[in-house]
Order: sequence, then C-alpha cells, then structure tokens
Amino acid sequence: GFLPATGRAKLLWKTARQTGEGKLFFSTTGRIESHVGAGLLRQEHVIDYQVLQGELNQVQILLQGPGEILDVQGKHIVAWNVSSQGDDRQLEVILSQPIKSTEQIKVRSQTPLDAFPVRVEGLRLNPIGALRHSGYLRLSNIGSVRLEPTDLSGMTQLSPEQFPGDAIEARQVFVYRFPASDHSFA
Repeated sequence: GFLPATGRAKLLWKTARQTGEGKLFFSTTGRIESHVGAGLLRQEHVIDYQVLQGELNQVQILLQGPGEILDVQGKHIVAWNVSSQGDDRQLEVILSQPIKSTEQIKVRSQTPLDAFPVRVEGLRLNPIGALRHSGYLRLSNIGSVRLEPTDLSGMTQLSPEQFPGDAIEARQVFVYRFPASDHSFA
C-alpha cells in the first residue's frame, strides 16, 4: 500500500472468513472396448475421473442396458457392489482414499447372447454426479461373427486409427465417439 501525504494512516482489522470444502465438481472420460463373439458380448470400460473441485469419496455409476459386471479394478478400490433401485441398476465403488485429482477405474462386463442372428444392446456406464461424461467406443468381432451396428444414438463414427488405445487385429472394427452420456448402440 502507500501512505497519504499527511503521514497519517488508519488500520482496521476484519475477521477472516471461514474456508471450507467447495462443492464437488468432476468430469469423466470413457474408453469402451466391446468384443462380440460366439455366445458373449464382452465389454471393458475404462473411466478416467478428473476432480476439478472437492474430493470424490465414493464412485457411483448408473448401469443402463443388459449385462453383468465381472470385475472392477483401480487404485484405492476397497469393494464394489451392484444394487437395484426400481428399474435402475447402480454400481457403487468404495474407495480407501478419496479421489482429489485424477484416477482411472476399469470395469469389465459381459452379456450372454442367444443363437445367431441376434440383436443385443450394449451396456452403458454413466457416472452419477459428473459434470460431463464423454469418450470413445470400439466395437470388434471375435472369430467369424459379423457385426452390423444399429440404433446408434448420440455417437459419431470415426476411423479405427482414431481410437485412443492400442490397435487390435479383427476383421471388423467400428469406432465411435460420444460427446455426452446420453448415447446408445445395438
């Protein structure tokens, strides 16, 4: 500061405001690997959490579509559970430490298929409370299964090289990007 020309200064003390935790804000990005083979649709969801403000003590993910969760992996995961609330299913992941900056969670799922030809809807994982959930989906076949993606909603098709992951060897590979959690495919 500076003193006025008169040389006199008056000081006044204010009480400090209490600082506390701000509201939780986080965004998520997903990479979904879907493999269709004889009898099964296998999916591996890799979800990157980025906490912008606050701490994320527990991860909750809404499960939409058919399929069962096989495994949940990630740093600081203590336990996980799938619960039903009405028609909705929810994956609850308990953490040993809260997520403060970035963290990655992998969720493996599978959906049994009937005799071919068959139509199956993919399992969607929507993190609850995220400001934004976007990501990529890669569909591929295993063996002599032929894919025909239908009912694509909320996604844009890309070339297979644009998927942010290692290249795979498959006869058919379809890559899509979704800018919001409201997407689906069959």
